[in-house]
Amino acid sequence: MPPEEGGGEVEKFVLQSDSVRVEILSFGCIIATLETKDRDGHFSDVVLGFDTLEGYTRKHPFFGAVVGRVANRIANGRFSLDGKEYQLFLNNGPNSLHGGAKGFDKVLWSPQVLPNGVRFFRLSPDGEEGYPGDLKVWVTYTLSGRELAINYQAQTSKTTPISLTNHAYFNLAGQGSRDVYDHEISIEADSYLPVDDTKIPTGEVAAVQGTGFDLRQPVELGKHLQKFHLDGFDHNFCLHQGQDRRLVARVFHPPSGRTMEVHTTQPGIQFYTGNNLDGSLKGKGAATYPKHSAFCLETQNWPDAVNKLISLRAIKLSVNQKEQGGKDKTLPHNPEDLSPHIRITIQESTTITAVKETSAKSLCSAFLQAAAKLLSRDQGGHYNASSVEPMPLAGTTTYLLFGDGDRDFDRLSKQNSSNAALVSNATFMCEKPNPAEVNYSNLARRAFQW
Repeated sequence: MPPEEGGGEVEKFVLQSDSVRVEILSFGCIIATLETKDRDGHFSDVVLGFDTLEGYTRKHPFFGAVVGRVANRIANGRFSLDGKEYQLFLNNGPNSLHGGAKGFDKVLWSPQVLPNGVRFFRLSPDGEEGYPGDLKVWVTYTLSGRELAINYQAQTSKTTPISLTNHAYFNLAGQGSRDVYDHEISIEADSYLPVDDTKIPTGEVAAVQGTGFDLRQPVELGKHLQKFHLDGFDHNFCLHQGQDRRLVARVFHPPSGRTMEVHTTQPGIQFYTGNNLDGSLKGKGAATYPKHSAFCLETQNWPDAVNKLISLRAIKLSVNQKEQGGKDKTLPHNPEDLSPHIRITIQESTTITAVKETSAKSLCSAFLQAAAKLLSRDQGGHYNASSVEPMPLAGTTTYLLFGDGDRDFDRLSKQNSSNAALVSNATFMCEKPNPAEVNYSNLARRAFQW
């Protein structure tokens, strides 16, 4: 492919099995194509994007890209660490979105071919987009049968917030289909975060009961939006907390028989219905992408968590991390399920070898005390902590796409590595380590249970 502006050759990598074909670019780690079968065995590309590199180098809504350093919005582009205030580049009105003007989606990554995939690396220099610390980041894509796994790792020279995710836009009818109104969706969430006019959470954790945000039972999207007079969704849903990976969302497209299921350990999921798509972009096959022509389900920490201390994991990462990609595996699907499907496993992995000798427990305790003190000022359910519950530092997010038929699956295997931990889209702090080593993989704590 032509060189990216600023130097360097952009490469495209094709991963293929009997069930799925994926094209991934070294520019932005972009998933440019994801082809899978419908109930009749016909392949369709189910992600939005462009036919040429030029489309991705121009302004676009993060199609298929890895975003960071921090996914979602940071209010006013400001946060404080260690008594110092940092100002980020504002690229979304008064806020910073998905890492800033030139986030991870707009840079060239260095690839390394693996036996069953490809790994990308880049160094985000100290001060890039206003963030502190030299940050090394690895993103690994592997394909095994029906499973596409994405593994994220990072290490830093200074304390810094980081939250990585992939921003794929899905349409299970096939990219280029005009809308997703005939998709049926359910999200396992009892509450959501109302937002202000700039999409920053107001501070309220609102119950979904009796509102248009109650998606606990499947709803046909188009009819649901019309019934509740909604213009679309771009909201964080607050997920049931737990130590194990669990089903949090399901999307079913009756005409094609395709189903997508999302599994995660994370506290939130951003459901976005492509409200800002306006048909002005020329996509793959000369398709135009109008409003509501795709949806995103982005597992995440809650937006602006770096400022609100809500659901912020007290995670201190070592500068001496060692890669442990692929430790978490998905068990084989039900052998009696003969319907065509793929498994897309998003696997965020961070290995911890050293943290402060003061012990992880005291670190978590100090974090909880500080957070509780801050939150105690709020009234009327504004991020009101009802209880504190320990949670292992482990997590993955799994996207599963099925054809028509039995959509049950076996439970996923758990991470048992003594020196590794999986963190799925968590907003966390990387910190330069103390030389003393301590096993931290089972001592992290989730701040609050809602």
